Amino acid sequence: MMSSIGHIISYLENELQQLLVPYKEQIEKLEIENQKLISEIKLLNEEKGVLFEELNVLRKKDLEASASLKPAEQKDDSHTEIPEEDQSLLLLSQFNDSIEENDMEKVYHILELFCQKPNLLNEANLGIKGLIYNILHYVIMADNTENEFSDKIVANFFRLLSLLRKHHTAYITLFLKENYPDLLDCALYINEPKTIIRFLKLLHEYQFESELSEALAHIIKVEWGFLDSNVSKAEFCFFLWYSFLFDLDQDLLDRTEESRKWLGEKNSVFQLYTFMYDCLNANKVVNKQKQHDLILGFNQNKIFDSKETQQILDKVHEKLDILIVTTPAAVIPTYTKALQMVDSMKLNQLIKELKLQKKNVLVPLYSNGPVSLPSGGYASVTIYEDKKKKKKKKKAFIAKEIVDEINQRNSPERIKTEKYVEHVQPSPSILKNQKEITFQWPSTELKENTETSSQDKPALNEYSELKKQGYQITGLTRAKRWAILQKAVPALGLKKVAYTIAYNVRLRKGHKNGLTKFSYSIGEWEHDLERLKNTYYKKDFTWPSF
Repeated sequence: MMSSIGHIISYLENELQQLLVPYKEQIEKLEIENQKLISEIKLLNEEKGVLFEELNVLRKKDLEASASLKPAEQKDDSHTEIPEEDQSLLLLSQFNDSIEENDMEKVYHILELFCQKPNLLNEANLGIKGLIYNILHYVIMADNTENEFSDKIVANFFRLLSLLRKHHTAYITLFLKENYPDLLDCALYINEPKTIIRFLKLLHEYQFESELSEALAHIIKVEWGFLDSNVSKAEFCFFLWYSFLFDLDQDLLDRTEESRKWLGEKNSVFQLYTFMYDCLNANKVVNKQKQHDLILGFNQNKIFDSKETQQILDKVHEKLDILIVTTPAAVIPTYTKALQMVDSMKLNQLIKELKLQKKNVLVPLYSNGPVSLPSGGYASVTIYEDKKKKKKKKKAFIAKEIVDEINQRNSPERIKTEKYVEHVQPSPSILKNQKEITFQWPSTELKENTETSSQDKPALNEYSELKKQGYQITGLTRAKRWAILQKAVPALGLKKVAYTIAYNVRLRKGHKNGLTKFSYSIGEWEHDLERLKNTYYKKDFTWPSF
């Protein structure tokens, strides 16, 4: 018996040892990785210590040099300046001390000085890396953004990175690439348009095109609601034209409410934009001299630098040059009827379904008063006409987005439009049996159940016929059920479909607590029944006389 127990214990020990093997291996790997990380941390600390030691030595050297001035030199009335290299090292040392002491006011003032005299950092390769590293980790990554100087520090930091591009391009390019997400988050957290603009300009200067496009898209789609009412005219101009460079300007305008007022400014930076889209809508350059004058005026803007200005104008030319017509332009016809206004998606659908023809016309502008009167002005638009209908019944369609833009630009004057209402035509097969036209629409009220003749009560097989068409409440949306009913009406007849649904409603209402128990199904059936009546019975069938 004892040997048997010893055998079992031995067996269990062997099993446990086998189970522990993978855990022991995992522990050994983790210990190796831990030692590696400890070594790396040690090296980083050593590098940091060397950096601060070198800065301290240079600071002492600078102080000793200042103290050992010869008496003759000290007696000289002229001011003896500290060499720029020594000034840079001294300021860098003070900057690092201020970071360590969390003296954000002093950090801000030193950064401001570097921005005013960036040449102090042109040769301080070791110092500039330490400066950038410290700002990133103590101000941005440590999330010290609640300090009253934090927004100014971040703005000056972006400005300084831009100013140092000439001598430190490679290092700052790598820095921006590695820290772009943190820098963007910091700029957005501060929520100051000037700081955000400074960061976007920085990305543009270092040719981070994909990151710039991504940042702009995020600002427009997520952040613009917080910025719209806070941007100045110049700031909105910046966002508008930068969005234009990346084909995001329409997204910006769709989300803009407060800032749209600037588009009406008599200023070349905005007039060029509205002029360009007037030409694109008209599919021709309306006034070449005006284009020339607006471009000359845009060249004098103080919002963009020369490189940005040229990039914007290059794209404007790209869009307008293809519209320039060398042959004499034909006279543009005038369209005076009300235009049928639909959204762009529906318009594209109607163009295909009705085979609408595109046409460029002039439409009158009307005063926006109690009586609409022509103002004498016109807008050039593209419309889509239904050529198949007779002249009196012809309709012309226009995109709602174009109407909104024209009315906004010419406010308070407007063009004449009306909302397009699509009329659903019943299938011809529905009208085959004229006897069915005069049937009385079924009721879903229980009190009228006894008044309905037995011949109007659908048999079970009739319900099955509607069921075979795929009609049911469970698992189908209203849109899907309506599509089924549109096929069932010509197949089974409107009367049979309507009476089947009404019978089901009355049947459920007749159950004990039926109104509560089957409330959802009853509501959906009555919705479908009402839609059938409005679409087929009320509009296209003769009402019975009683």
